[in-house]
Amino acid sequence: MAHANFKFVKFGKHLGDVEDELSGAGAFEFKGKSTDPKTFTIAGEPRGDGYLLIQAYDVGVYSHEIKINERPLPAHDIPPDAAANRWQTWMDYIPAGYLENGSNSIQIVRGNNELTTGTDKGDDNFLIQGVTIHWMED
Repeated sequence: MAHANFKFVKFGKHLGDVEDELSGAGAFEFKGKSTDPKTFTIAGEPRGDGYLLIQAYDVGVYSHEIKINERPLPAHDIPPDAAANRWQTWMDYIPAGYLENGSNSIQIVRGNNELTTGTDKGDDNFLIQGVTIHWMED
């Protein structure tokens, strides 16, 4: 019988182009363009769609990507926070077929602001605390 399962993946990373851009970011390791892929295991056979919840701070543009098993998730993954300088939790859709039985990976890739401003300045600096991935499995 199918049942729900989840995994919390801690990142604690600062993505951006300026290491000292965010005050209080000292507890977060500066990674620049992307996090290292993190792995998690699914013991059963994933069924249907899943979702994730991501904790992010001070996101400024739409162009950042979340990758599951090296595949970018569809649409906007981490929306900008209009108020800035605060934490937000965002839910994102994981289509069927992205998650696999056994070892899976998740990675956050910093985009540029080309999608929103027409430039490739890439000047967004933000923090990723953690991601909780939810799925159904047999």
